[in-house]
Amino acid sequence: MENKEPYNAVFWCSIYFSVLSSVMIIGTGIFRWTLMDIFTPFLGSILMLVIWGLVIIVLTTSIVLSLIFLVTTVRRNKFIAAIPLTICLFVVLGAYFIPFTKLSVSYDFRTNISKRVEIVEQIQTGQLKITPTYGENMSAVVLPSEKAYLSKGGGEVLYQNDGSTTSVFFFTFRGILDNFSGFIYRSDENEPFPTDFGGSYSK
Repeated sequence: MENKEPYNAVFWCSIYFSVLSSVMIIGTGIFRWTLMDIFTPFLGSILMLVIWGLVIIVLTTSIVLSLIFLVTTVRRNKFIAAIPLTICLFVVLGAYFIPFTKLSVSYDFRTNISKRVEIVEQIQTGQLKITPTYGENMSAVVLPSEKAYLSKGGGEVLYQNDGSTTSVFFFTFRGILDNFSGFIYRSDENEPFPTDFGGSYSK
C-alpha cells in the first residue's frame, strides 16, 4: 500500500512557510517606518536586514518544499501538486509589485491629515512653542506627548517662515544625518521648493 503521508507533510509544510513568508513581507512593508521609529534608524536598519534575511530563508524553504511536492505528486494530481508552488509565486510577485510601504504612508496621510492641520493651526496661533534650533530660517516645534505619533523620530516637526509663506514638516521617517522623509504643509499650497528644509522631494 502506498504511503501518502510524506506528501501530506511536505504539502502542509510548504503551505505554512508560504503563508509565513507572506505575512512577514506584508508586516515588514506596512510597519517599516514604525519599527524604525521604535528602534531608531540605526538599530531599525539592522532589524530590517535580519527580518529580510529570515524572509529569504523562509521563502526559499517554501519553494524547495513546493518543488519536492510538485515532483512527487504531479503524476497523481496535477492541480494539487501545483498549489504550494503557485502560492510561492504569488508571494514573490506580491513582494515585488505591491508597494506596501507606500500604501502604509498613504493611509497615514489620509487618516491623520485633520490632526496635522490642527497642529499647524496651533503653531500659527502660538499655542505651540517654536524653538529656533536649526538656524535663522528653520525652527523646531515639539508636539504634545499625545500627538507625538504625528511626526516620527521624537514627536518634533520643523517650521519655516520666510515672511510670506509658512511651511511645516512632519516626519514619517527621521533617518541619520540628512536622510529623512515626511509630509510638508505650505500655506501657499505650492509644491515644496528645493530650499525647503534642506532636502529634495518626490510627491
